[in-house]
Parts: sequence; structure tokens; C-alpha cells
Amino acid sequence: QPSIELIKSGTLPCTNAHQGFLYLMLTPASTMMATWFILLLATSAAATLTVQPDEAEYKNLRASVSLINSDPLVNLSQTLQVSYGSTVLNPSDIVGRSPSRLDLLLFVTEFDATNDIGAVFTVQLPNNAQLVSDVFRLYDDLNGCVPPDPCQRGTCIDEIGGFSCDCTGTGFTGSRCETAITCGAFPPQSNASISTTANLAALNISDVVTVTCDAGFAVFRAGSLDLI
Repeated sequence: QPSIELIKSGTLPCTNAHQGFLYLMLTPASTMMATWFILLLATSAAATLTVQPDEAEYKNLRASVSLINSDPLVNLSQTLQVSYGSTVLNPSDIVGRSPSRLDLLLFVTEFDATNDIGAVFTVQLPNNAQLVSDVFRLYDDLNGCVPPDPCQRGTCIDEIGGFSCDCTGTGFTGSRCETAITCGAFPPQSNASISTTANLAALNISDVVTVTCDAGFAVFRAGSLDLI
């Protein structure tokens, strides 16, 4: 049952609903002059909290996350309790609070990793009000680049819940630097001999082609091309 708070005020009967709050003014059947407002906090219309970031990986056995509130009628500084999934945070895990934000520090000894499934935060406020967050995914502190290197070429970069490959300077592209970057066909040369093991009709960026000028000829630059 939602909690009810009585506040003496007003003279005219009315009802009004706004942002999860319902205001009721009741006039007693007796001749009493006072009228009572009933403030009903409707928990079913609770606002949703935004999680920043929406995923994290344990680093040095801990992970930081913030819960952001955009509803001016909600004051997160009055938070009584925070849960992640079915686990209640220790009060000391709330390392910062304001009306619009809670900063949390999660420890690997308190929370199991939820990985791709994730879980939500639940914030308990006065008057039995609850706010629920977006899904937050918490990953173990794992090195996505441990041998064998998942990148076929380039540099492996450890990411939250996985890895990425930096293909800079390899002549390859793709999620694992597995696709060769093609440069098209090698232009025909006059008065020169060509030596290569590459396919001249479809060169890759890492291919090497050696051009040797005939006697009396040399390479000169015309725009962006070296011509013989």
C-alpha cells in the first residue's frame, strides 16, 4: 500500500495528479471548518533513473557508476537504500549524493558480475517510494587481449566485456584486422622492369613492387605519381 500523509490546508474540494503524485482535498461531512489534503505518493508511476555508464568492468576489484535523476519532484539526496539486482549496497558504497545524482562504488566482494544480462538499480526513498534504473551490465575484470591474441594483426585493446583491434599501419581492416585494404591495379610502366610477388591487378596496401629503370631513364614525380 502506498503511504499517505495528511496536510491541513485549503477550502475547496479538488483533485489533481502530476508526475506520480495525487492530491486529494476532502471536506468532512461534519461542520468542521478545516479541510484536509491527502498526498498520495503513487509508487507505480515512479520515474526511471539513467545509469552512467550503462556498463562497466571491475578494475582493481571495483567499478564506479552514477544514477541520474531528471525529475525535479524527486530528491535523490534523501535516498534510504540502493540495491543492484537482489543485493543491497552498503551505505558506504554511496560515495556522493545530490537531488539529481547518486555516485556509487561497487566492490567485487559484494556483487557478482551480471555480464550481458545485466540488472537494474532500485532506489528506496521516504514514504515507500521507489525508483528503478535502466539496465546496467557489470563485467568481471578480464583481459580481452590475453593470448592467443584475438587480433590477426595490429594492436589489441582491452575493452569492457571484450576487446577491439587497432589496425593502424597494417594494411588491413575489419574487427580483427583480417581484411586487406586493396589499392587497385599497378599502373603499367615503360622503359622499366618490375619485380614483385604481388598480384599487380589487385594490390594490397602491404604489397611491395620494385621498379628498375632501364639505362638512360629515371623516376620523376608528376603530381602524386612517380613516372618513368
